[in-house]
Amino acid sequence: MRNRTPVALGALLLALAALPAPAAESSAAVAAAPHGLHLLGVELGAGAGAALVTVPASLALGSWLGTLSNDLVSAALPGLAILAFVPPVAVVLSALFAAEALGATGLRAWPALWATLGVHLAVLVAAVLLGASARNLGDAALLTAAEMALLPATATGMLHWTARPQVPLLEVRF
Repeated sequence: MRNRTPVALGALLLALAALPAPAAESSAAVAAAPHGLHLLGVELGAGAGAALVTVPASLALGSWLGTLSNDLVSAALPGLAILAFVPPVAVVLSALFAAEALGATGLRAWPALWATLGVHLAVLVAAVLLGASARNLGDAALLTAAEMALLPATATGMLHWTARPQVPLLEVRF
């Protein structure tokens, strides 16, 4: 059976490109900075979008890089490095940029990156122990769905849990 991962990835990218552009919102809705659950929803959506793109792409790229060399170590290391580091970094950066674009301040990226990397590696180890394969489209889709749920939640939670408190420069009380 031939590998259909590049075909599925291409179909996914075409489907995403065919989505309609969001309609222009009123100026009053744009002017008000989102907060609370709306801000978390935007961050989770940005992280899920990053996971949706980077997990299958890193699986496909890592699988392809594994075929370039006959040496086991030099064939495995580049693919594993890409699969291990690209999705967590993309998810954390997309959640961080979305939050900062909407006015959140004091967010710390490093703790979120380390926690998201730990969750990502735990999911990968569990997938390997359960017998998942990058060449099986169902396994890749299940891994992508799990990563879309877990990585953005971890990144967003850690971004806000470790955020620096906002201390006012000058407080005047009467």
